[in-house]
Amino acid sequence: MPAFIPKIFAVPAILLFALTACQTTSVKEAAVSKPLPPMERPDYWTVGSTIVSVGDDGKEWKSEVIAADETTYTWQDQEGCTWVRAKDQPFAAWKSWKGCSSPDGSHEIKRLEDTPIFPLKVGNHWSYSRKGSNVEGRSWETVRKCSIPSEARVTTKLGSFDTFKVVCEDDWNRYAWYVAPANKQVVVYEKYQKRQNSTETYETVSFTKR
Repeated sequence: MPAFIPKIFAVPAILLFALTACQTTSVKEAAVSKPLPPMERPDYWTVGSTIVSVGDDGKEWKSEVIAADETTYTWQDQEGCTWVRAKDQPFAAWKSWKGCSSPDGSHEIKRLEDTPIFPLKVGNHWSYSRKGSNVEGRSWETVRKCSIPSEARVTTKLGSFDTFKVVCEDDWNRYAWYVAPANKQVVVYEKYQKRQNSTETYETVSFTKR
């Protein structure tokens, strides 16, 4: 996802959303007040930008951009987990991570077609191939298929927003990001882990863009 997706919006070899073939998201959705115009790519984050989010357990997570170059951001949270994201591969997994809850590792990520992600609008679809490995010698490979199936109004700690609902799925997880054009930011993120049959939800509570 562009720059507006921090650590909580992507986790190394796994990621979030609460769906099965017969279930719907646990986020309470309502109809948008009026159809959304296509959303252009947000400006890139710069060093010193921060995002604070809160999970199901009420714990707040602060993520900060500590480095950036032409193609990547390096983020770090308050516990020292550091990860690198590609600027132009939104909604993809991390390129690399260190000092996080899973063993240090990296991914090789490739777009599988040329269909555009931006401007965001209902009907967009794209996919990524992902090959990864970590310092323990484990490796994996999957394809993440993404689409924008709908618009939805959601109410969060930041307020009520009309959003684009972006859904991605791979072999192990299903994810949903609710992207609000009003502030060009993800306001809710969910991850469903298929094997564990478990869900995590995060809301953005504040952010500063420098």
